[in-house]
Amino acid sequence: MGLFSAGIGTGRDTAKEHGLHWGGFGDRYGMRLTGISTGNVIEAGLGALWEEDPRYSYLRNAAEQI
Repeated sequence: MGLFSAGIGTGRDTAKEHGLHWGGFGDRYGMRLTGISTGNVIEAGLGALWEEDPRYSYLRNAAEQI
């Protein structure tokens, strides 16, 4: 998805400081990758501090039949 997003951004020249060529594409892709990675690390770190279980657990209504 990041490659697609960087390609669209390069085609539209949304951040003009990056330019329209391969260098601009690499800059856009790197910025997206860095942002997503940072968000994931913060989310995982805070989850570990709050002792959250990273696995999804379905909370079922007690009145439901099994």
